[in-house]
Amino acid sequence: MIGGLLTIYVACWTYQAAVRAGTPGVFKWVAIAAGSLFAVQFLWIQIDVFLFLTENDDTGVDQAELAAKQTKDVSNRLMSSFRELAAPLMGFLVAAIIRAKFVLKGGLGPSTMFSYMNIFKGSVSSEKAEVVVTAESVDAVDSSSEVSDDKSNTEQK
Repeated sequence: MIGGLLTIYVACWTYQAAVRAGTPGVFKWVAIAAGSLFAVQFLWIQIDVFLFLTENDDTGVDQAELAAKQTKDVSNRLMSSFRELAAPLMGFLVAAIIRAKFVLKGGLGPSTMFSYMNIFKGSVSSEKAEVVVTAESVDAVDSSSEVSDDKSNTEQK
């Protein structure tokens, strides 16, 4: 779930950066950034499963008992939290590097890699900039009274 939402975010973030920078092949770079995010997440999870689930196969310990013991220890809780969030974070880091180096053609500094993180800022500011035109703000003139006055003047003549 987190990976899917992050992929959509990275696609929008890369698209806005490519449009701002005037980079040719906008959708190509969006696909590359989103695809690399997905690929890094997939590979990170596969390596994590290979490293951590195969280490206890030879011990004969039941995996359910081992998991129950591990949840009681604070360091194991932190390690499992890191293992859960590491895949999306590493994928996001790779997408940020691709965005900074190839889309924005800048350096790999944090200010370039993580610039314009609020992708909704432009749409919110454009909504605030809209001016609603009302009759009171324009000093609207009701022309129907003028037309009726002209008809009555014509009829009297």
